[in-house]
Amino acid sequence: MKELGLIIDLNQPLVNEESAIKRSITDFYNPLARLLKSYKNFSFSLNIPLSTLELWEKHGAAGLISDFKDMYQNEKFELINSSPYGLHLTRLPEKIIESQLILNEYGIGYYLGSRQGFEGEPSIMLRDVTGFLPAINDLVDEGVLKVLLDFDYSWFAVKNSKLKENLFEIDIGDKVIKGVNVVDDLNNLISSLLNNENSYIDSQSLDKHIFEEVSAIFERIYSDDNNSAVVILSSGNGNVDVDLNYKNLFRVYESVLDSLSKMFEQVKNVGDVLKYKYKLKKYPVNDYLKEMENTINDKCINFESSKEMCEKILSLNLTGVPISNIVIDSSDLSATRLWDLEHINAHNNINILNNTCLLMIISRLVPLMSLKESKYCTENESLLLLVNEETQSYIAKLLSYIDDKEIIEFLKSVI
Repeated sequence: MKELGLIIDLNQPLVNEESAIKRSITDFYNPLARLLKSYKNFSFSLNIPLSTLELWEKHGAAGLISDFKDMYQNEKFELINSSPYGLHLTRLPEKIIESQLILNEYGIGYYLGSRQGFEGEPSIMLRDVTGFLPAINDLVDEGVLKVLLDFDYSWFAVKNSKLKENLFEIDIGDKVIKGVNVVDDLNNLISSLLNNENSYIDSQSLDKHIFEEVSAIFERIYSDDNNSAVVILSSGNGNVDVDLNYKNLFRVYESVLDSLSKMFEQVKNVGDVLKYKYKLKKYPVNDYLKEMENTINDKCINFESSKEMCEKILSLNLTGVPISNIVIDSSDLSATRLWDLEHINAHNNINILNNTCLLMIISRLVPLMSLKESKYCTENESLLLLVNEETQSYIAKLLSYIDDKEIIEFLKSVI
């Protein structure tokens, strides 16, 4: 019997025009939440990073956040962790990888979890988050694997890999972690319809066309050796498209999800797919890493640039891991927005504020700087302008709060 797992990735670009953000909420995310609630035979794994939730809150979409919180509380989906602002974790020091996983899990817990413990005490409470999805075009290298195992994650996802298996295991001596080789073909189908075949969008033949295309995809990915597969649906490819028609995007998304609902008796989250999978192909870690060297990846991403910036920032604070030094009275913990400098400033603790600024330089400013240097950005004048404006604005905000001379000099050097 064929088994299907579904990952929905609601990661958003770091920058976009305000009008496009508002259209995305009204024309895509609101109807998507209602649609996902309506399926009786659907469970899924959801990546909804801190940056997306923060963006929705900023633009007045509290009802949308509440819809996803209700679905989570009713176990409609399992949450998976990722990089909160899209920082590529490949080749980064372990302490930075750790800080990103902690910040993102804390952030999604703040928005979607419970804010009190079992005995009513203030606390951020989430059910176990055991899966990891790397940022768009990122890899899961040895450093990321080590942190995932240290944090007791049970699985991670990779895209565009050359691995033959849909599901596999990585053996790291005394520990094993499962891997999911996700199928990205549904996103390719959606992109082709939006970019090249707009005649289908308003056509009554759209549903028939998508059903046939989705059927063909599953004929390719299932085999005698692969009866289980995991597909991923993203809300974009991470690129900024201010002219994207979000009504059309939802229309195609809806048709794809309807096709899945008709084809499978039960669509599952990844955790359920991996249950009782005891005889998966097992890769020694070095064999896995060798396979990943051949993975198709965005050559515009400069992993070394991010690594150099992060190492420079860490050298400004040799006392410990960003975020680990943030000690806030436990009575305030459930209401503390670690990513919000104005909120942190209200605690009147300069050490907490400086550490939070350092954390956010790594988490948010470094991805902006990396995007600014990417070929994708330098060849798009309007995007470069948006990134420059956002970068300058965020640096100015950091400088208005921080009082550490070394960090101030660093920020002034990158203006």
